[in-house]
Amino acid sequence: MTYPEKILIVEDDFLIAEHLKSILEKEGFLHISARHNYAEALEFCQKERPDLALLDINLEEEKTGTDLAQKLSLLEIPYIYITAQSDQNTVSQIMETRPVAYILKPFRVPEVTTMVKLALQNISTSSISVFDGKTEYRLKYHDILFLKSEGNYVEIHQKDKVHTVRNTLSGICAQLPESLFIQTHRSFVVNKNHVERVGAGEVVLGGQVVPLSRPVEDLLKK
Repeated sequence: MTYPEKILIVEDDFLIAEHLKSILEKEGFLHISARHNYAEALEFCQKERPDLALLDINLEEEKTGTDLAQKLSLLEIPYIYITAQSDQNTVSQIMETRPVAYILKPFRVPEVTTMVKLALQNISTSSISVFDGKTEYRLKYHDILFLKSEGNYVEIHQKDKVHTVRNTLSGICAQLPESLFIQTHRSFVVNKNHVERVGAGEVVLGGQVVPLSRPVEDLLKK
């Protein structure tokens, strides 16, 4: 079996990076890249948009793996930490940055392959991939506030940004779970988990007001 996802390894030790790369290639992952410092890794992520990154926490430079993780979060690229530190304080600190997993050194082959496969599976079942004409993004369901149809385009609103993609509202909704998203108006679909208030003809989420038809208003109030 082969896997088409793009994976980036960020590890300052060349031998460890090559070992990880070899493990994943033998498992059937077709697109594995490695970078050995913060700047190279960030440039790669901005240009290539990998599906997943494996980050060494200690990069032996001023910028650490957690610094890079903050940038990847802004780019909406999920990541797994690689670390030799397993004390409770370190684990608590790294979990605050919300990695999809972490792998302890010295790592074992089954652990690496299992963690990567599980991470990719969880990502694919809890997010949607969209293309804005220039860049492909993977957006977590939880981070989507609402969708707005604008002619041949759909605006996907998050708390701090908006992605505009060429598609229909129904085309995007076909990729979203019905249990989480509901169409409130012919041009709007909202994430039910972000609804703050339901009023007469409107719903408020993320501080923004979205129109609401009467039948759906009754459903949201239940």
